[in-house]
Amino acid sequence: MKRYIIIFLGIVIFGTATNLYSADSLEKKIQLGNNLMVLHKYIDAANEYAKVLAIDKNHPDALFNKSLCHYYLYEYDTASKYASHLLKISPQISDVHNLYGLIKLKLKDTAAALESFTKAIKIDNNFPEPLLNRAKILVDKKDYNNAYKDILNANNLDTNNAEIYYYRARIEHQLNKFVEAIDNYTKALLNGRVNPETFMNRANSYYKNKNYQDAINDYSQVIYQEPLNFLAYNNRAFAFEDIGDSVRAFNDRLMVSDIYASDTLKPESATLKLFSDKDSSFTISLPDFLVSEENKYKDSTIVLFVPPNSSKDKGNLYVGNNAYRLTGRIKIVPFFSKMVGASEPAESIESWRMMQDTSEKKMFRYEKLERKTKPYRTFPSITDRILYQKEKYDVPAISIVYAVVYGEHLIEMNFAFPLPLYNYYNQIIQQSLDSFNIIRIM
Repeated sequence: MKRYIIIFLGIVIFGTATNLYSADSLEKKIQLGNNLMVLHKYIDAANEYAKVLAIDKNHPDALFNKSLCHYYLYEYDTASKYASHLLKISPQISDVHNLYGLIKLKLKDTAAALESFTKAIKIDNNFPEPLLNRAKILVDKKDYNNAYKDILNANNLDTNNAEIYYYRARIEHQLNKFVEAIDNYTKALLNGRVNPETFMNRANSYYKNKNYQDAINDYSQVIYQEPLNFLAYNNRAFAFEDIGDSVRAFNDRLMVSDIYASDTLKPESATLKLFSDKDSSFTISLPDFLVSEENKYKDSTIVLFVPPNSSKDKGNLYVGNNAYRLTGRIKIVPFFSKMVGASEPAESIESWRMMQDTSEKKMFRYEKLERKTKPYRTFPSITDRILYQKEKYDVPAISIVYAVVYGEHLIEMNFAFPLPLYNYYNQIIQQSLDSFNIIRIM
């Protein structure tokens, strides 16, 4: 029996080259089923194979491929039934034992899976897939030496399989072969296994090999893709400590703390108090732990809202060992319309939007998550929610930016807090924006 070269997750869709079933109608149904599988239309493909089996219940290609369809449809009991029947009539096909082993793994019958992969290897010791699959089971059993033998054999047979390189690297890490593990994680990435898991494991191998900066780079890559991966922050903190960067290590540990705390913080329990500027031109309700500081400039007034004892480094979310790490700013720009040459508020808010969207953002990361427009009284306004990181090794944060054009004047607000606290502070800041009251400008 000859295999087609169509492969799904290491499973081969069978196509026969024998004359055992010469009826054109059966072959056309098999070919149609194969084409449907390539398009991932597994239900339709299974129906075509069922038509073949209705005529010939022992058709090997139809049995194998129908089993495979049900495997991809997560119907493992049904997949097992067809694969088991095929094993009874064609027990010497390595691919069938390999498929049966994968099905048994999904059914959590590890012993039967191990037995099937072993049979597949005995029938065809040049078939890398069952070697890889058996190695995975041996890794779970912490039998790293025997797993290593299998994975090396698989790698000798297939030098382009990212999953083989990945598991080879995992085993080498457990065997304290960190240099080799780093090399094979890199090969897994080069062959297409580009995901946080691969970067995370390579980072751990870098760390064990005392390549701390390389480890930090890989942990940072994980964080970029999964900004709430607490393990990446935890491990990166140790790496920062080892290169003497205690500030970033401290910030990463605060992120871990925030991630854990995020499920327990309740916005309704926050206490707000009324703030105003010195001229009483506006009022706003904000969390009561904040302190305000006002500065007047030639063309604007800026009121800062920061946690206590953080005035030495305003705007840094991670200054001081406080429990809140929220910062805010309200900027009042009188006669903004004259500055931008606008004749009405709608033109002024559009000018602000264009400036916001086109200004250069000197940040490692700046992603607009949401934009809303909602009038303040009769005046136009825009609210942006932004995910940002100032530098590669900084922690990601959220900025809520609110702008309203009040007649000729612009009021711009910016509230920033750590990403893990989004669900908590997003609701609180929304209450604050709803409470905002402009009394007068100038």
